[in-house]
Amino acid sequence: MLKPLIDLHGEPRNWATAAPLYIEALSDIPPELLAIAVRHAISSNPYFPKPADLRLSIADELREHRRRRDDEYRARLPKPAELPPPTEEDIAYVDALLAPMKAAMRDKSGNRRFGA
Repeated sequence: MLKPLIDLHGEPRNWATAAPLYIEALSDIPPELLAIAVRHAISSNPYFPKPADLRLSIADELREHRRRRDDEYRARLPKPAELPPPTEEDIAYVDALLAPMKAAMRDKSGNRRFGA
């Protein structure tokens, strides 16, 4: 994917050590978006771009790609089971659990709105 940049700018001096870093830094970018970034770099950069330069040129497209991917993933997830409404017993149990906290808040604030 980066060959057009090498053809244009020449191989960077430290390419043997830098190439694995480029591969790692760009590995999450789909090939079609990386091709767009390379074309952009060829037309606008007077130097061999760093991975961050390539990523920056397609930041919006990459964000949209991830959003679509995540939406598709969520659409494939099973729908959660419908929960029944709480029973009077459930409500009484939670009220009993919260009563000490409500009393402490009432005592600290002097405000009666935390339940009587």
